[in-house]
Amino acid sequence: MKSQVSGIGSQVPSVFYLIHKLCPAKAGGKLILVYNHPSGELRPSPGDIDITERMPAIGKFIQVPVIDHLITSEKGFFSFKDEEQIDKIETEKRYDLTFSG
Repeated sequence: MKSQVSGIGSQVPSVFYLIHKLCPAKAGGKLILVYNHPSGELRPSPGDIDITERMPAIGKFIQVPVIDHLITSEKGFFSFKDEEQIDKIETEKRYDLTFSG
């Protein structure tokens, strides 16, 4: 299994470029987003939730599914998957990048 790590700060457009660049559509490729909260707060911020709601749509569009988003700190971690938020987001489909002709 090949893994790649890169830091992007909080620039959302960079996230989209980075995913496309580092995660070309390959059979079996999956994406786990990991973000450090230096404050130690493990609860997702509104910005964390927003990016987590967007990423599964982007992952589906480029054929690299997002399987989790982790927020880490010295206190531990928060997993959107463990909290069943990834499945909820995929079911609600707030963002949809599919095109119908």
